[in-house]
Amino acid sequence: MKLWAMKEVTEKTGVTENALRYYNAKGVLPPTVQEQTGRRQWFYDEEAISKLKKLVLLKYLGVPIEEAGGAINNTEKYRRIVMKSMEELKRQRDKLEHKIFIAETLAMAFGMDLFEPDEELDEISAAALNEVIRECIRESIHEQK
Repeated sequence: MKLWAMKEVTEKTGVTENALRYYNAKGVLPPTVQEQTGRRQWFYDEEAISKLKKLVLLKYLGVPIEEAGGAINNTEKYRRIVMKSMEELKRQRDKLEHKIFIAETLAMAFGMDLFEPDEELDEISAAALNEVIRECIRESIHEQK
């Protein structure tokens, strides 16, 4: 069984030594082997590194460390957490898209431009699109009265 020292694990995964110590303290991911030869040394095997990668992905999705730690040893639980996280992230995205729409509408109502000239859109086209949107907003306001 090949073992990697903590420093090698950090280089291999990008996870800091402090994070590894934290995961151990929380009981989520202890080292595979702990040696007490003058100074404490931690070693991890391939399975531990695989679990660490799963843990990092769940953490990135916003899953609390205790919940993530309980899932790295259980494929079905891991799958459920990933699916639950995906649904929550989609809900958050939808809320943000709605807020962006409102902000863009308000910006246009106050005469701000949504479209700026760039590589794909020249000045005349950008101005025309902005004016069309403003006209739609004006018409919508008049229809509501």
